[in-house]
Amino acid sequence: MTSRLTTALAVFVFVLAGCSNSSDPSPNAAGEGAVPDKLALTDITEDVATSAQSIQPLDDICRQLYPDAELRPDVVVGLVADVASINDGTFNQAAFEGMQGAGRCLGVKTTFLESAGNDAGEQIESLLSQEVDIVITVGFQFQEATTAAAAVQPDVRFIGVDQVNADGLDNYVAISFRDDQVGYLAGVAAAALTKTGIVAVAAGPDTVPPVVAIADGFEAGVRSVDANITALRVHLDSFSDRPAGSTQGQAFVQEGADVVFGAAGPTGSAAITTAAALGAHVIGVDQDQYFTVFGGGAEPNAEKLVTSAIKRVDLGVFLTVLAMTNGNLAGGDLLLGADTGGVTYAPPHEADLPPEVSEALEQARLDLAGGLLDAETSD
Repeated sequence: MTSRLTTALAVFVFVLAGCSNSSDPSPNAAGEGAVPDKLALTDITEDVATSAQSIQPLDDICRQLYPDAELRPDVVVGLVADVASINDGTFNQAAFEGMQGAGRCLGVKTTFLESAGNDAGEQIESLLSQEVDIVITVGFQFQEATTAAAAVQPDVRFIGVDQVNADGLDNYVAISFRDDQVGYLAGVAAAALTKTGIVAVAAGPDTVPPVVAIADGFEAGVRSVDANITALRVHLDSFSDRPAGSTQGQAFVQEGADVVFGAAGPTGSAAITTAAALGAHVIGVDQDQYFTVFGGGAEPNAEKLVTSAIKRVDLGVFLTVLAMTNGNLAGGDLLLGADTGGVTYAPPHEADLPPEVSEALEQARLDLAGGLLDAETSD
């Protein structure tokens, strides 16, 4: 397997500098390049996005990075999603789309399994029995099982999303995000938009560090605009309890919140759809939820979604799979933030967003990208 993963490399240097609507499912051609001794994680992403609206499609990035790439149907990539499934409209779906993008780009074969939440080890073993070359696990709760499997399967590459490679395994890349920045952008948008002086975040379980970071960042973003604004915060027990999310969305509106941020997978999605139905403005997370939750405008109250705070899980998975397939990628931790286009936000679409809100949001993104403020500590 190792020899299959040490062929041609095109170095990852790209600028997220424009948005194309291309949908060509076959963006590459045959070709070959040089193989370095070891590709460092810092080589995967280099340039800062020049605009928050430049969420460049993966197929376009493929054409830019791999115009003459060799197709690799001999490589098999498998993904284990958590209980929220690959159709959750947020985190797992983004990881799945990143894997699928790599499949289109280099012709790698892809497969997936969905977890019941406590069977990550069994699901990983199931993928390994299919002789996969790269295993992707999605979520902090799968870190222990992923680390254990990587330690005993040195010839298989592992990618863990929202995880940490604490043991420094050379065949394991742990992708994480500046989740505080994700929340910060949402907090700035909420605080700049509110008329009641009350905003809210429906967050996932507080046992998940990335979730806590998003909620903390949200509160910091709100404070950066106006310390007198009340930021309601509730951590829900599940990422997949839509009724609980809906109930919480209703409760927030009843408490006076006129902007609600959902950061709890499908549970959070239910919170914002309910809040939107009751007249509140809402903010999505992870992906552009205008498409994944509001059906591209087909679902009711899509005009209430003012933006989505995006962590480009799709981009992180996509680039790491390509680096593992087409280069000798070193293991370690890959942290993506606003400086690499890994954290950004979605356009307002149908929402009538005041110019001053758009300006505040873009300035916050630029300041985060340029290191001019810290989403963890900013007041």
